[in-house]
Amino acid sequence: HGLPPADLVEMTHLHEPAIVNALRTRYERDVIYTNTGAILLALNPFKKLDHLYTREMMELYWKEDDAGGIGVSRSSSGEEGTARKTLPPHAYAVAERAYG
Repeated sequence: HGLPPADLVEMTHLHEPAIVNALRTRYERDVIYTNTGAILLALNPFKKLDHLYTREMMELYWKEDDAGGIGVSRSSSGEEGTARKTLPPHAYAVAERAYG
């Protein structure tokens, strides 16, 4: 099965069982950050997830998109005119919005 959406507002059925199932599925795959609109939900993984907090990961979130959205978008190479991608929810995205 695929991973539920990174932003819960994209779900077809937005009710408690569907939300809990989406969060559980993401959690079981070590995806602890999920957006719900402008709010970041963070689940405690009860283990180290070093891949989430590398220097390279931080640098991905340093520059947010021109629209200022929480799903931070930027070109994959950092250059204008290239294909854009949306970065997954992360505490670094919230920090960039607050201080960037």
